[in-house]
Amino acid sequence: MKKVTLLILFSLTLLSFYIVTKQVNNPSGSSVKNYGAKGDGLTDDTKSFQKAIDTVAKNGGGDVNIPAGAYILQPIFVKSNVNLVGENRDTVTLN
Repeated sequence: MKKVTLLILFSLTLLSFYIVTKQVNNPSGSSVKNYGAKGDGLTDDTKSFQKAIDTVAKNGGGDVNIPAGAYILQPIFVKSNVNLVGENRDTVTLN
């Protein structure tokens, strides 16, 4: 019985370590600006947004940060476990 309990505790410890490591190494929190978005209200930023979304999704999900700016977008496809997080509703505009 003690061996089973120790095995379960050890397994939970490893699982916890894996989850924490995955979150640290995940580009979760990637900014669309890191993928080339301008946010100047003139440039089409669709490809930059989609690349950021695809990269975060590929790495298990997380947040795609959108800094202050005016972004021009065509339809984008948000994937499972990916969140779009704007800096502030008063400073981020998606057109």
